[in-house]
Amino acid sequence: MGKREENKNQFATTRIVELEKEYERINAEWLGFHYKIAVAFVLAAICIEIIVSIIVLKQQLSTATTTMYVLKYLIIPMISNILLLITGNILRKNQKLSHMQRLYSVSIMFVLISFVITTIHNISSPVYTLYILPIVITGIYAVPRLTMRTGILSIFLFLSAEFLIPWNPSQNTIFESPLRLLGIVLIFALLVMFTLIFTIGMYYLEKKNIASINLELERYELEQQLYIDELTGIFNRLAFNTDLTRLNEQLVPSRYVLTIADIDHFKKINDHYGHYIGDECLKSFATVLNQYSHEPVVYRFGGDEFCLLFQENTLQEAYEICLELQKQIQKITIPEHPELTITASFGLAESTSTKGMSDLFLQADSVLYKAKQERNKVVLFEEMS
Repeated sequence: MGKREENKNQFATTRIVELEKEYERINAEWLGFHYKIAVAFVLAAICIEIIVSIIVLKQQLSTATTTMYVLKYLIIPMISNILLLITGNILRKNQKLSHMQRLYSVSIMFVLISFVITTIHNISSPVYTLYILPIVITGIYAVPRLTMRTGILSIFLFLSAEFLIPWNPSQNTIFESPLRLLGIVLIFALLVMFTLIFTIGMYYLEKKNIASINLELERYELEQQLYIDELTGIFNRLAFNTDLTRLNEQLVPSRYVLTIADIDHFKKINDHYGHYIGDECLKSFATVLNQYSHEPVVYRFGGDEFCLLFQENTLQEAYEICLELQKQIQKITIPEHPELTITASFGLAESTSTKGMSDLFLQADSVLYKAKQERNKVVLFEEMS
């Protein structure tokens, strides 16, 4: 058990970062699968192009020479898509790029592969529906702007392939074929529809993820309230018992020092100055324990009794820290009563493999009792033996 977070805002930031890293890890796994889909897409296209080329050349369905046909419909698309795959893989593995930049790299690569295939085989307008796949795949990332930009790029390249790049001069243009015009209009509407629907869907999925993060933080805050002392703002008795139990349940026993401290003559302070001043003393006392003790976790056990749990100090080192704490406690001033001086007594006991949790507490409590007989003292359990 490490030292508990003392600042809820710090925890919130840490927790958000952890969740964002988990989302990035999941997206990174999908990014690898995304790339594999692109590889399979290209391999399938190459196989189909080879089969179609064999049929076309064997049946003499093309007016182009064999060399020109193979170059335009087999070699160029094959080389182009392989180069896109290589570039995409390099960018995907480039750790100098941000996580989002790598997502964009593979997404754009997939759209460009679709562009190569549809441009070369756009004699049949339904082939343009291949642009839907890159749009749909980005939906897993739950990044609305990525889906939107992928869709816009797909639509732009679709229109470019149809109107700006006459790869097959023999095909009819949309102005010569009403049926092709209808097909192009329907595909354009389909791409726009998929882009909008998936972008809006990703927007709501992103909101859902943010809501889940907020709910997690609210849950933690409610949980923390159970462990925080309302008056002093430090950890309470429940937190102390929970942490001590965790320590004792560890597979590898750890050595730690338990210190019990309380304010000397606190009842007299309450009786003479009133409970409001008594509460101010408790809050100031807790503040000093928190601010001037860098290692131990500090708890209010009850009343004016506080516990300090040292995990990285020896008994002697904890003793020295408590002596320093005594000096700082004596510097506490209560503005309403500057004449009031506060002192505290400390009892320390070190855990061993043979000591149970209750034994350790009883030992620290017993030496605290001895310290309070003289007041403003720090007593180790070994001094009792």
